[in-house]
Amino acid sequence: MAEQQHFTGIHRQSDGRVPELVARLDDERSVALDGYRVEDGERVFRDTKGNHSFWYDSKNWSAERIALKDRTEIQGTVDQVRRQVTAIDRLGGGRLEYIVTDERFARLLDDAVDRANIDWDVDVDIFYRPMERRRSPW
Repeated sequence: MAEQQHFTGIHRQSDGRVPELVARLDDERSVALDGYRVEDGERVFRDTKGNHSFWYDSKNWSAERIALKDRTEIQGTVDQVRRQVTAIDRLGGGRLEYIVTDERFARLLDDAVDRANIDWDVDVDIFYRPMERRRSPW
């Protein structure tokens, strides 16, 4: 949530949640986006992903366990990107920006989106943007 606030400028509500743009797809599943703006006449939707490296720093995992975690996280995020692109297209089009605060995860995600071999009607840009690193409470 800190990433959402930092990169969208949107503040938490009194209940602690950060507001998101939520759209419902034909299959009744909802898809959320962290932000929206118009830039030079183009609609730009934004989603943020936080620091995934704490999984590796805080646990004594084997290389196999790290690879399995990477595949699981990346596949889930690529599935989310697919739903978001579908929603953006149905909302009239635009561009999707992913801001990722973990450099390693940003590279993995960018590669996975490129390999997904989807006929994207919506441009998807993935950016690495570091934030001050905080230690996980776990």
